[in-house]
Amino acid sequence: MVVDLEGVVGDSKAYKSIQGQLEAMRQQAEKEVGQKKTELETAEQDFQRDARSGAVPADQIEDKRHGLAMRQDLLQKEAEAKREQLRQAYGNAMEKVKQALLEIIQGLAVERRANLVLYRSAAMPLDRSFEVSKEALTRLDQKLSTVAVTMPAAPVASAPASATPASTAPAAPKKK
Repeated sequence: MVVDLEGVVGDSKAYKSIQGQLEAMRQQAEKEVGQKKTELETAEQDFQRDARSGAVPADQIEDKRHGLAMRQDLLQKEAEAKREQLRQAYGNAMEKVKQALLEIIQGLAVERRANLVLYRSAAMPLDRSFEVSKEALTRLDQKLSTVAVTMPAAPVASAPASATPASTAPAAPKKK
């Protein structure tokens, strides 16, 4: 028998459910990062204004500039972490869909007494009776019409950039 695996997954209700949920999560993540970016831009503008006017003591200018740069780096890392979480959430949800589809295909193979299943991308059946994609889609939609997409836990933040790595710390005096 032959099945169009990608076509069945792409046309399934579960896949469409996943896409909708991920889009909402992506928009929420962009909104959160966008708000923080706006706050950071405002802080940078305030710093520039205060530095030009002399409101910031000269000995603090570099520290404040460094602090703003660190906040920018953290924001970029947070945005990347959110993108990675979305990728993981998508992968986890799609794994559920693919697992359900494989179970359905196995069931169809038993019912039809098929001893070989080919992907549509690898075979072109001349006899349409070997094609089971529509039946697989119908059964997948009945079995799994929605999949709850859950965001994985955020990765643990790494040590701040201002921390001195062990490799650059002064060496301890040698004992004799």
